[in-house]
This record gives sequence, structure tokens and C-alpha cells, in this order.
Amino acid sequence: MIQNYFKYKLLVISLIAITACQKWDIYGVDTSGMGAEYAIPILEGKTSLQEVLRPFDQRAFFEIAPDGLMTLYYKGQIQARSSLDIFNSIQQQLIVPIPLQDSVTQIPVKPPTGVQVTKTLIKTGELTALCWLPSQFTEVLDITIYAPQLKKNGQAFSRTFTAYPNSPIPSLNRYDISGYNLVAQNDSIFLIYDARKRSNNERVVIPLNTSTGRGIAIQLNNLVFSYAEGWLGQSPFQTDRDTIDIDFFDNWKIGEVKFVNPSVDITLDNSFGFPVQAIARAANVITIDNQTLALRSNILNNLVVNYPTLQEIGQIKRTVIHFDKNNSNIDSIINSNPAKFDYWIEGLTNPDTSRRVIGFLTDSSFFKLQVEVRLPVWGTAKNFEVTQEYPLQLSNYDKVDYVEFKLNTQNEMPIGVGLQGYFMTENKTIVDSLYVSAKPILAGAPIDAAGNVTGAAKQTAFIKIDAAKFAKVRNCTKMALKYNFATTGNATIPVKVRSQQQVKVQIGMKVGLK
Repeated sequence: MIQNYFKYKLLVISLIAITACQKWDIYGVDTSGMGAEYAIPILEGKTSLQEVLRPFDQRAFFEIAPDGLMTLYYKGQIQARSSLDIFNSIQQQLIVPIPLQDSVTQIPVKPPTGVQVTKTLIKTGELTALCWLPSQFTEVLDITIYAPQLKKNGQAFSRTFTAYPNSPIPSLNRYDISGYNLVAQNDSIFLIYDARKRSNNERVVIPLNTSTGRGIAIQLNNLVFSYAEGWLGQSPFQTDRDTIDIDFFDNWKIGEVKFVNPSVDITLDNSFGFPVQAIARAANVITIDNQTLALRSNILNNLVVNYPTLQEIGQIKRTVIHFDKNNSNIDSIINSNPAKFDYWIEGLTNPDTSRRVIGFLTDSSFFKLQVEVRLPVWGTAKNFEVTQEYPLQLSNYDKVDYVEFKLNTQNEMPIGVGLQGYFMTENKTIVDSLYVSAKPILAGAPIDAAGNVTGAAKQTAFIKIDAAKFAKVRNCTKMALKYNFATTGNATIPVKVRSQQQVKVQIGMKVGLK
């Protein structure tokens, strides 16, 4: 019996030596043996709102001001539309072969409904001329292709090639048209050919034979436009509906949290050279209990977006639409425990049809919008509850008379803290609690009239449990500390919480041996 006692005492001393190597500071818990009592450090935990509220979504982040004041940002997906939709519509009509039935051929160009493109600049592309002479032509022809609306440096496109009679294959001629301006006239472009006999310069018309494919045709290939200009019409500018997950309340259990001056910003970047009106099809807060609360503001009825003029080609104009408690109901709906911000914002091009603005697009033009929810960590909290887990090792102590836990706590936040500890198994099954019931042990740090912290609150508590309870929890491998926050003044005084402010908890265990 005595031999086992000294073996056990040696084990306890060894554990003390190990934890001492880990540089434990347990606020004065005695780690020296006194008769049959031993004091052993159990865990050291600390938390802050920066940790508790740490966002997990990649679109959410903290911004910490120079004075440490935190603001939590949640951003939606970037909704972007480019000029390619209009450009592709035009390009698709021009890449097919265009048979020329006469020496002058009008080719209709139909951009999207309500759009009248008067000028485009071809970034890259080529014009291909094909000629396969019908059998009645027995002489060599010199053929000149004109495109009077296709100009570069003020000169219309003009190329001459030769076609030979009785050729087994058509004559194929490719011409680079990069850098040419294509100016439509009445939604049409005109192609002209001038075919002449080489022998006597007599002008001829080459008939088109659709059954044999003989005749003359033009094709515009690999077109990429870099610029378009004209009246670009009034049409909806579609974007996708999006939802911002506000994971601030992922750890939320009971009670309520209120923010001072929450806000929502809609940021619109526009390099389209025409007016766009943003239309809010939906703007709602979805609460954690699945209520839908609509954002209301007179601004929603007139969301006009800035745009560059013809003298500002290549510039990006930014419009920021800000919603706060002064121009909307955002304060009340954000302070209703939000889980999501649901929004759908579309655009309407040229909302004032009477203006008939001559606008433009470039190949790099875009329209982008992003919604951001801003939650300053400056407000009030009541019964805001979070839980953190720590490893626990008690199984080495199997013959004890009593166990007394000593908790040293320090609170640097202006938020009162209620604390409860839970002994848990490896699979997180709760076996028992540290306190019989949740017990607040820390007052909030003192504050001044502006809500700024002026000191720290410290406290020590003792919890004694009997051998029966200890036997019940000694095989637990985790302890969960549940923090229950409430701001000073019964959650009525707004306070400023800063990133460096922490709640520190150190727990030691005094063991009485049998």
C-alpha cells in the first residue's frame, strides 16, 4: 500500500514537472506538494470577439482600425457583365459566307433589339473573297472588291484579285482587316465588286449558280471587335441573384446582439459608355429563424449609375449606394439576428429613352456590382453565447478524496462574461458540468461615457467536487468552455470592442489523495 502511494506521488510530481516545462502560468496555483494535496494546471484558455466571430467564408473579413476597433465585412459575389454579348451578336451574322447576287449587295446587320450600332472597330479579322467562274466565262477576270463602309485611316477597303476560267477550284483570297472601322448604314453594310475582262476591260456581272456553288462570295472570318458606338437602346441588364451568408451568428445560441450603425453598400463599377439604372428586384434580410425582412429606402427607386462619356473612353466610373439608419430601415433588420442577406439587382440601359444618348462599348467594357454588409463591433450584446473546446487529461488520478478547481479569469472586454465548463468524451458527449448551473463570474471591463475600456476585470473562483463526481468525469478528454456575453449596463450601453481585448481563463486542479 505504502509502495503504491509513493508510486502515485511520483507520477503526480512527474506530471507537475512536465507541465512546468510547458511554462504554465496559472495565476498563483500552487504546484508544490503539501502533504497529500497536489496542485496541477489543467488548461489555459483565452478568447476575444476577433476569435469568436472569426468569419469562415472567404468573402468575409475583419477590418481593424488603428485604434483596434473591429468592423466585420461580408461581401457578395461580384456580378459582372461584359460587352461580349453585343459583340458576339454582331459577329455571328458576319462569319457565314455571303453570296453576292449582284455587283452591289446589301448585307443586313441586326444587333440586339433596340440597338443601332453606327460604328465598330475591328480588332482582328480577315475578309475572304471566293470566286469560281461559271462555264460561260472563257477569259481571265480581274475582280476588285470594295467595302465603302470598311475604312482605315479614312480609306475604304479595296482589293483586286484574279479569277481564271475553267478552274477546278475556286479562287480564294484572304485580306487582313485588323484596325478597320466598320460603319453601318441603316443597320446594313454594302459590298461592291467590279469584275472586268483582262482582254478589253469590259465590265461583267458574275451570275450566282446556287446548285453548283459557282459565282462570287465574301466571308468575314475571325472577327473580334474592340469598339462599338451608337444608340445602344433600352433593355434589361440581367445579373444573378445572390445570397450573402452572415456567419456571425453561427455560434449564436440564445439572446440577442445589436450593432450601432450597421450598413449595406452597393458598389457599381461601370465602363460602359451609356447610362444604366440599377433596379433592386430583391433586397432582404433572412433571419436565423427564417423570417424575411425587406430593406426599405427611397434610394432603391432611383439607383442611377455613373458612366464614362465619349470623351472618357477607357475610364471606369464608380457608384457607391450606401444604406444606413438615416436613409433606410437597415438598422432594425440587421439587428434582428440575420443569417443571410438576399439580393437581386438588375440593370436597365438608357433608362431615359428621350435622351437617345450616343454611347459606346469597348472590348474591355464591363459592368460590375458587389454588395457588402458592414457590421461594426460596436454595439450591445445580451446572452450572446459561444463555446470553445480544450483538451483535458484527468485519467491519471484514480484515488482521490476530493478535487478543487481554481479558476483565475481576466476580462479586458467591456462585456460581462458568464462561464460554464463541460466535461466531454472524445466524441463530444457531455458527461457533467463544472458548475451545477451556469454562473457568471466576470464583470465587464470598466468603460467611460464613450464606451471605451478604461481597465480590466479580474476574478478568482473555486469549485470543489467530491470523489463520486470526479470518478464520473476522470476519463473525459475534452473540456468545453461556454462563454455567455452581455455588455455593461444590462445590454443597454453601446460599447466599443477592440481586437486586442481578451478574456483569459486559467484552471488549476488541487487533488486530495486518499
